Amino acid sequence: MFDPNKIALCYPNYMDKTDCTLSGGRWLPSLPLSNIKNRVIKKRARSVDLLPTSTRFTINLASSVPILCLALAGHNLSSQGVVKIKVYSDNTETETLYDSGWIDAWPSLFDSSSLEWEYDNFWFGRLSNDQRKDVTPLFTHFFGVTEIVPIGKHIVVEIDDPLNPDGYVEIGRVFFSDVWQPTRNASLGLSFKNNTTTEIETTLDDTEYFDPRRARRSVSFQLDRIPTQDAYGRMFAIQRLLGIHGEILFAYTTQDRELAYERRFLGRLSELDPISEPYVDRRHQVPVNITEIL
Repeated sequence: MFDPNKIALCYPNYMDKTDCTLSGGRWLPSLPLSNIKNRVIKKRARSVDLLPTSTRFTINLASSVPILCLALAGHNLSSQGVVKIKVYSDNTETETLYDSGWIDAWPSLFDSSSLEWEYDNFWFGRLSNDQRKDVTPLFTHFFGVTEIVPIGKHIVVEIDDPLNPDGYVEIGRVFFSDVWQPTRNASLGLSFKNNTTTEIETTLDDTEYFDPRRARRSVSFQLDRIPTQDAYGRMFAIQRLLGIHGEILFAYTTQDRELAYERRFLGRLSELDPISEPYVDRRHQVPVNITEIL
């Protein structure tokens, strides 16, 4: 289904549909499940404990949509946490369209032979607890990699993380959407950048004082010699639908594992760039700039 040699743009976030409702689990009244519908990632939902019945939740839509990607942003899942996603054709959960099975919240990135046995991640090859503090927690699962794309309206998300040292599961935002890969991949020159808003104050004796801020990733690339359907059926429509405020999940490749935390993030269009037609064969080009949402 997906081409691992192409970028993927995931949109729109169906969580924003007016007919999207949530239920299930046990969540703190002060940090309710409804917070995962709020695009402010720091406004999180928190379970009352770690029991699977407390961390399970369902998403319901009035009408079926193609579901090719689901992400949990701003979560606190431990290195041993796992997630299962099921898609049904109706809210009675009688017809299963998709069952992901249990998926590691933090997949293995390293071969144990490359790590010292004293490291806390030696046996699993995942990011260590300290390393996980330096990345934006984003669990992402792509549907239809080898299966038929599920078109459903009822999703069940199960989380099993009994050894989480926090004693609860926390989620900032849930994102699930369609996925588009352009006919021609991004041109050579695609670039990633860490953007900082850290403020520096210099005293009269040239001593510098810093107000550190978290770096915000961005990616810039150009879609070149793309057909009219890609240019206007997709990119122009994306710009109109999302503007510079709507969420879009960028993935360098749908099968990125080792560098997924660097090359995959939830963001927004930095600007609405023009779509041009510079070629005699009426192919199009458009620059794309995406900035991470923290």
